[in-house]
Amino acid sequence: MVKYVKLDYKRNRFLSTIISSIQMKKDDFLSNLLNGYKYEQKIYEWSLDLFEEGLNVEEAIEIIYGRRMLILSNDSLINQPNRTIIVNHQKVMFALDNLPIYSNLTNSEKEKLQLSIDAVISTNLYLYPEIIAMTVSIIKNKFLNNKSRLGKDYG
Repeated sequence: MVKYVKLDYKRNRFLSTIISSIQMKKDDFLSNLLNGYKYEQKIYEWSLDLFEEGLNVEEAIEIIYGRRMLILSNDSLINQPNRTIIVNHQKVMFALDNLPIYSNLTNSEKEKLQLSIDAVISTNLYLYPEIIAMTVSIIKNKFLNNKSRLGKDYG
């Protein structure tokens, strides 16, 4: 029994790290997986296979990143609008992760902001540079103004 609990914990931790690395919320990923979304199903299958092969999580993430690029360029697995949304989401998150104004936010603030980012991206009305500009504006107006009122220096 203890052996299976340890295995489940290791496997779940492995999957959790991979989900985080692809910039998805775990709840969204699991919901999409349960609803039969092909993208999440593939990531899940690959993750389990790589775990069973005994790869460490860093190696698995590298392999999954490569495979994801194949999926994103293959219309038979993901339809065009969803692919565009996924690619824009990746571009936005990559750019934001490299901005100090975003990286200095707390995890709670990032989670709140993620809801707005996801909503804007899902409309498919804006290009990713516009989304980044909107996001920086939201950070300045919503989060930094509140912090400066509290006397914190986040300039």
